[in-house]
Amino acid sequence: YKSRWLEEVRGADLTGLDVRGLELFVRFANAERCTCGCGYTLAGCKASDMTCEVSGGLIEALLDSIRTGKIRSASGLRARPRPGSS
Repeated sequence: YKSRWLEEVRGADLTGLDVRGLELFVRFANAERCTCGCGYTLAGCKASDMTCEVSGGLIEALLDSIRTGKIRSASGLRARPRPGSS
């Protein structure tokens, strides 16, 4: 459950992301763990606790890295599940 895939990350400002940037963001948010101790991915932590200051900061840093081109690839990260797969 703590690793479930989420298509949307609550509270994330996706302004300025193109389709490729959005895909990078969703993949990283569903692969990276929050460091607050909850055990959820970044996307999962924000879905379960909108007040988590740790995941909020990590999500903002991730978005900044994608927008500035510091992150250009999601190679090696968890892929989006196919519809109907578990």
